[in-house]
Amino acid sequence: MGAIQSTNIRDEIGLMQNFKLDMQWWTLLGEPTEYYDITWESSGQYKIEMDGELRFMKRSWLGKYPDLLNRFNRITPVDLKIEIAGYAYANNKCENQGSSSGESSLVGHVTYLIPDANLVPSYAGNNGKGIVPGSEHWNQFISWSGKADWCQTLNSSNQCDYSNFERGDKSDKELLRANKNKFRRAETIDLSARLFNIEWPETELRNIIVQYDKYEKGTETPPKSIVDELNQELSDLSSNNNDEYEIKREYINRQFVSAYVVATDGRMLIPKKGVNIVSYDPKTGLATVEKPLGIKSKNGSCDRVFKYEVFERYNLDSSGKKVGGIQKIARDQYDLPPLYLTVGYFDETAEEKAERERAQKERAAREKRCREQNQTIHTAFKQELKSQGFKIE
Repeated sequence: MGAIQSTNIRDEIGLMQNFKLDMQWWTLLGEPTEYYDITWESSGQYKIEMDGELRFMKRSWLGKYPDLLNRFNRITPVDLKIEIAGYAYANNKCENQGSSSGESSLVGHVTYLIPDANLVPSYAGNNGKGIVPGSEHWNQFISWSGKADWCQTLNSSNQCDYSNFERGDKSDKELLRANKNKFRRAETIDLSARLFNIEWPETELRNIIVQYDKYEKGTETPPKSIVDELNQELSDLSSNNNDEYEIKREYINRQFVSAYVVATDGRMLIPKKGVNIVSYDPKTGLATVEKPLGIKSKNGSCDRVFKYEVFERYNLDSSGKKVGGIQKIARDQYDLPPLYLTVGYFDETAEEKAERERAQKERAAREKRCREQNQTIHTAFKQELKSQGFKIE
């Protein structure tokens, strides 16, 4: 179980800014099983060719046309193609990789093209949940020998001189056994993801622009009920209704630069600041900022490391000035211990079964000792942070 955050996206229209892939891999009746949820953030704009001309559409332009704004907000990818790659490790020392005591051993290099049917996207900011778990043949599931050529852009180790994965023959029993055993041994998998193709509903993208042109030229007007609501909102300026707003962030070379809050009618609610605005309260008109201070960590037992992200939290008013006090926050970077599944294999021998059951008992006893020791260490670490003035979240 885990999640991958990525900005490695090839999007011809430029609408998707980043995405998060929540994923689960496990075995069921000896077969590999997979499940994915995907969430993405919009850049707030797109470009598309219309009648030989490159046209642009920005969400900020649609504040005066709520019907089009709602259609923009509901744009959903038709199809996604995502490839993941990385490294798999085991804490045991049965791999002959030259690892020394206390180090994890490398199980293999992981590459996998997620089947299209397992990715069910939704509109921006909404979690697209998979329908049902999927299952592939072991020889067509994740690769343990290849590595995608794009890994060099994501991995500073430059260990990317591996051939790309080609799916194996389902009838290759030796490959099946090897793939199954490596998956069973892997306890930690570090992955990156790239989205290398997106199919958008181009007809809807063009129709939004066509309708926008009609409204702008006056050849058509928005539905009467929407016009009435808009006029009522604009006529009551004293109420300063900021319920409809968007937190915008700017990046240069994928590095965060500034953030601000703008109303859907174009009013600037919080000016641009070089800090991360995480939320906005339309009732008070205040934005909440979180300023990172780094990571505090403490080594636990059995190679466990406890980590807390520490930062300052404060509020900004409509002029961009700090108001109120500053809180020191420590947020737990949750480190999920390995999840061990007890799985039987129809093709294993009696000796293999006995060895697997013996190893499972030893592992369970070791994990119990580790949990007991780590509970004491973690509690002491939290008390230490509290004594330094941090509020634990």
